[in-house]
Amino acid sequence: MKPSTIRRWAPRLKRAIFHVGARTGATGVIRNSPWRGRRLLILGYHGVALADEASWNPGLFIPVELLAARCEYLRKSGFQILPLEPALGMLAEGRLPQRSAVITFDDGFYNFHAQARPLLEVYGFASTVYLSTYYCGKRLPVFDPLCFYLLWKGRERRIDLGGLVPEGGVLEAGVGAVERDRQAARVVAFAKAHLDAQEKHHLARAIATRAHVDFDEIVARRLFDLLSPEEVKQCAASSAPTSIELHTHTHAMPMERSRFLTEVETNRAHIMRILGRPEPPRHLCFPSGVFEACHLTWMRETGIHSGVTCEPGLASARDNPLCLPRFIDMACFSAHWFDAVASGLADWLPKRSRIASGGYQRMR
Repeated sequence: MKPSTIRRWAPRLKRAIFHVGARTGATGVIRNSPWRGRRLLILGYHGVALADEASWNPGLFIPVELLAARCEYLRKSGFQILPLEPALGMLAEGRLPQRSAVITFDDGFYNFHAQARPLLEVYGFASTVYLSTYYCGKRLPVFDPLCFYLLWKGRERRIDLGGLVPEGGVLEAGVGAVERDRQAARVVAFAKAHLDAQEKHHLARAIATRAHVDFDEIVARRLFDLLSPEEVKQCAASSAPTSIELHTHTHAMPMERSRFLTEVETNRAHIMRILGRPEPPRHLCFPSGVFEACHLTWMRETGIHSGVTCEPGLASARDNPLCLPRFIDMACFSAHWFDAVASGLADWLPKRSRIASGGYQRMR
C-alpha cells in the first residue's frame, strides 16, 4: 500500500479502533491497568474561545462547552488531576495514583482567566499555565494570531494590503485558506522584522478597517490578549491550584545559546516579579513544540527541571524529563478520541510527530 494511501486512511482507522474500544470495554481495561498506572497524561490546551475563534482555528482554540465536557469525563472516569511538579516527582519515583493526569495551558491568554479558570475551580482541578511574558501587561492583542484571524474574518471581502506592507497584495473575496494564510504569514514576517508592539497594533487596525472587521470589539473583548499581571496573580491564588511556568519571553526558541538563555531568564524574572515569589519557575513548554538537542543542554544550565512538547503520548519514567510527550486537545477531536487518549489506548497505536496546529513562532 502506498504511503499516501496509508496516511489518508490512518485517521479513519484510528477513529474506528477508538469507537470499538469504547463499545467493547477495552478502553476501560487499559485505563485501569498497571501499565496505565505507571504513566502520566499531560493534556495541553491553548485558548478557550470567547467568540468565534474556535471556528477560525480549532487547533488553537476550543469552545468552553468542550472543555466542560472534558472535565466531566475526567471526573466521572475517576482521573486524578495533579499539580505539575508533584506529578512529575511521583512519575519519576513510580508512585503515581491510578489514572493520573496534568492539565496545561500554553501562552497565558486572557481567556484562561475568563473561561477556563472558573470551570477548573468548579471541578477542583489543578492546572499549569505556561506564560509568555512579552505581551503580559501591555494590554495589546498578540499580533501574529490576530493577523491570521483578521484575514479569516474578512474572507468574504476584497482586502487590499497596498501601502501597509512592502509589495502590497490583494486578497480577493472568497480566496482559499492556503492563499489567505500565505498572505498573513507575509504580513507577520514583515511586522516581526520591522515593527514594535504598538506599531503592530496600528497595522492590525488598518488591516481590520480594510477587511470591514470591528477592531474595537476584538480589543474590547480581549480575544487575543494575554493575562495582565493582576490576572496572573489571581490565577496563581485560585482555589484550584494554578502554577505559572515558563514559555520563553517572546514565544521563541533561539538557536544561539546566549539568546536562548536571555529568553528563559527574562521570562523567569517577569514571572517572579509578577507573583512576588523568590522561587523561580523551573518547568518549560516549548513554543509551538519546537526544540533541538542543544536546547536541552541549555535548559539544564539554567536549572529547568522539565520540558513539555507537542509530541503525542503518555509520559513514563523512561522519558527524558526535559522533552516529555503531551496530548494537545483540539476542538475537532471526538469524545471517543479523548477517551482513547486519556485511557492510554491511543498510545498503543503508531503516531506521527507533529507541531500543534495553529502555533505561531514569536510573540513580539
